[in-house]
Amino acid sequence: MDTWVPYLQAQLYPDTLTSQIIWVYVILNIILIEYAYRKIEFLKEKNEKRDGPFWSYRRLDTERWARWKFHFGAIFTGMIPRCLLVGATVGGFLLWTKICSIGAPQNEPYGPLRRELIRKVANPVGRLTCFWTGLWWINRVDKRRIDPKTCEPEWAPIITVNHVSWIDIPLFIGNDCPSFVAKVSVENIPFVGPLARAIQCLFVQRANDQSRAEVIEQVKKRQNQIYDAQGKGYPQLLIFAEGTTTNGASMVRFKRGPFASGLPIQPVGLQFDGPFFGPDMGVIPFDVHMILCLSQPWLSLTMTFLPVYKPKHSTEDWEKDAGILKEIMSKEMGIKMSDLTYREKVQYYNVIYKTKIKET
Repeated sequence: MDTWVPYLQAQLYPDTLTSQIIWVYVILNIILIEYAYRKIEFLKEKNEKRDGPFWSYRRLDTERWARWKFHFGAIFTGMIPRCLLVGATVGGFLLWTKICSIGAPQNEPYGPLRRELIRKVANPVGRLTCFWTGLWWINRVDKRRIDPKTCEPEWAPIITVNHVSWIDIPLFIGNDCPSFVAKVSVENIPFVGPLARAIQCLFVQRANDQSRAEVIEQVKKRQNQIYDAQGKGYPQLLIFAEGTTTNGASMVRFKRGPFASGLPIQPVGLQFDGPFFGPDMGVIPFDVHMILCLSQPWLSLTMTFLPVYKPKHSTEDWEKDAGILKEIMSKEMGIKMSDLTYREKVQYYNVIYKTKIKET
């Protein structure tokens, strides 16, 4: 019995630097998981009165949540190192884009050399970032038609995707690095804002009717520039037609952006899942989502490239094309269609977090 005492003391109260680092690592993981889990634990409680009207944004994975799973996963799958690696990878790419954009004129497309230098690095950076999140393998399904003139898949100046998670961004950066349409507020996010500017994203303000009209003109102008240059000027423009993230189980009402110019659109469907925490963001804050999402050993994704959609109606009747494309994408992914909008998401956020944020 006496021989076990010093052994247990050595294990429980180690003096070595390595053991002390391990203890610090474990404690930090516990603190971060407790911080994140307590922020959203109340969502496990079923409340149809609260969640039912906002069914496209409610969490559908709460029955799989368990505190011990997040703690165990964070410690043994390296949540903290993976978060740091995501940050370091994005930071390194930001530095590279800054170097490549030195001396580049504002509000003009990059020249062929600058753009190719950014794209060549963006592809592995995006894939590496996805790898750190747990997306080790992606089931990529390509249903695009082949252009008989080029023997390549048909090209479109616009990409539209069902928006599920922040992971969508590095996923497409690793897929030829298109530009994105983003809210003006994104410009002020550390790392993300400068990077978005460097890859020539289009920033828009959608707070009122006047600004929305200006947004449509901005989007239409960029789409025409891309189409006229046939991809040799600005890169393709990716627009999240729903204008926000959902729970991935339905598609909410499309906005006008992808249909502003009446040009061909490349639809892409994303279907994520995780062992016990879905990668869909919904109304979960970014920091909480990242901590819990990266506490899982892996994520799964099916990424489906659908045939290019060519609008059949005038730009004034864009809602008809929006309805057609939404139905095509929903059927392909086997998910429901919803009439909810970003406005209802803001309302839901205010209900569950008891805040008074406004639509932006």
